[in-house]
Amino acid sequence: YYPHIFLYGDRFRKVHIMFEGELNILRVVFRILIIRGSD
Repeated sequence: YYPHIFLYGDRFRKVHIMFEGELNILRVVFRILIIRGSD
């Protein structure tokens, strides 16, 4: 039983969720740029 591993896992999960959110925002921005560029 190692508590620090669970703490590290929770911290890593929060960072992973933030990173996923940023990737989704970038994906939306690229989609908007592609739509505007194709006009």
